[in-house]
Amino acid sequence: MVRYSKIVHPRSGFTLIEVVTSLSIMSVLLLGLSGAVMVGSRAIPSATDIGQSDQVPIDAINRIRSELREASAIRYQVGANEHEMKIQIKDSGASGTPSVIVYRYSLASGTLMRKADAQDAVTLVSGISSLVIEITDDGADASVVYLRMTVEGTIKQVYEMHALLPDKPRVI
Repeated sequence: MVRYSKIVHPRSGFTLIEVVTSLSIMSVLLLGLSGAVMVGSRAIPSATDIGQSDQVPIDAINRIRSELREASAIRYQVGANEHEMKIQIKDSGASGTPSVIVYRYSLASGTLMRKADAQDAVTLVSGISSLVIEITDDGADASVVYLRMTVEGTIKQVYEMHALLPDKPRVI
């Protein structure tokens, strides 16, 4: 007959109560830490917050660029209190396409407004401290339009655009 002897091995490890207690303590600490991270992340402006203030002038410049590329004629006048750029759009045959678009920059209010045909004028950008538009022409036709706009209250502040005009609209 074979006898088996009980050999008692000392157990190493944690009891269930110890594991549950340590997990509950860790969860409370992590909860407090995640709250601190959330508060801290809201204190620093994110890339989307920074980009939102700059997006308005960028959208306005992109709109001007696309309309200049569809132009059949351009007239740019500088007055004492305002600048005005009138763009005559070539007929595309699509309904609802404006035929004349007028951009007006008021020096007094620092706003750039857009008026298409008989529609009311819409403010595109406000807080502009300077606006420069240069038209390079080949004889009576425009080939390049350069626009430089300085907008207060944005991160970038200075916005530039070079628009090459493939159809070379007339300069009036």
